[in-house]
Amino acid sequence: MLVFDVELKKPPGKRLGVELVLAQPASGREKCLVVESITDGGVVDVWNRSRYPPQRIKKGDAITRVNGAADISSLASELRSAETLRVTIQRDEQVATDVAHPRAALA
Repeated sequence: MLVFDVELKKPPGKRLGVELVLAQPASGREKCLVVESITDGGVVDVWNRSRYPPQRIKKGDAITRVNGAADISSLASELRSAETLRVTIQRDEQVATDVAHPRAALA
């Protein structure tokens, strides 16, 4: 398992450019958001271009914390509204995508 933090700056009017699904990790941990896709030109795509693997965000990565918040409603709220995002990414092959909500593209 790989865990790393990402600091993203989201200028006003700019989208993160990620589609996320709600998932329950197989380990029994709390639910998290899992990256379903990354849109070209979004904040995450631009950030990825400036990083070397494995520090790039990719499909299947779990977002477990955003600006210190770990519960699902706070994760989503922070991703939508905050301009500076400190995101904890967990890359674990055992994250089961138990989708509880339809895909949600976040700004």
